[in-house]
Amino acid sequence: MDKLSSANVLDFTKVKSICWLVYLLLFLVLIVSFADGQNGYASQEQVLFLTRLNQPLDQEWEHQKFVNETRYTLVREEGKPAIQAVGQESSSGLYKKISYSPKEYPWLKWEWKLEKAQKTADLNIEEKEDMALGVFIIFPHSWLLPWKTKSIAYVWTGAKHQPGNIVMNPHHPYFVLQAGDEKKGQWITERRNIYEDYKRVWGAYPEKNAKALGLYTDNDQTKEPVVGYYGPIKAIKK
Repeated sequence: MDKLSSANVLDFTKVKSICWLVYLLLFLVLIVSFADGQNGYASQEQVLFLTRLNQPLDQEWEHQKFVNETRYTLVREEGKPAIQAVGQESSSGLYKKISYSPKEYPWLKWEWKLEKAQKTADLNIEEKEDMALGVFIIFPHSWLLPWKTKSIAYVWTGAKHQPGNIVMNPHHPYFVLQAGDEKKGQWITERRNIYEDYKRVWGAYPEKNAKALGLYTDNDQTKEPVVGYYGPIKAIKK
């Protein structure tokens, strides 16, 4: 083989190697892009993170006080980011504006943990109506009465109740998910279909987006010590 033929063979081999390298790089880019797309879809489309526990509370929440102030503090509890709530013969809550469709994202998922609960709390008696932990989802009432609201509340309260009870209240029916202190010291994961729960207590599905999220711990009635923790809260698609 003469020098020219050898050069042509070498050039062809080099070009072929470069082409294969380009194809390999393109294939890797496609794999990474697909993975990113899947991750983005999961985080942006399947799950809405309703709370952020990586910044000062006053940048995300409004503290509404009724009787004294429950002390809410951003902490790490057993390695988890959380909001600690300590009752101080108080009735106050954290609230933040949200806007999403409960029909599209019907599931609400969160973790909470109890340290101390009020022994005599009873949601059926006004003079003892305290809760250790409460997660509220608040909705506009109607187009005609936009300043009014309807809500549903998921609570961890005293042992006077049984998990699964619903305590009716004119403004926010209470779904009792946990009661008493049998499970204190444990992180408990809750998952509720707020779309169906709303219909269950209000007789129809919500017509508008959820407009606010609330966290509420109080002991102004019983005056008994209460300490609990709220973990991250998410809205999840079907």
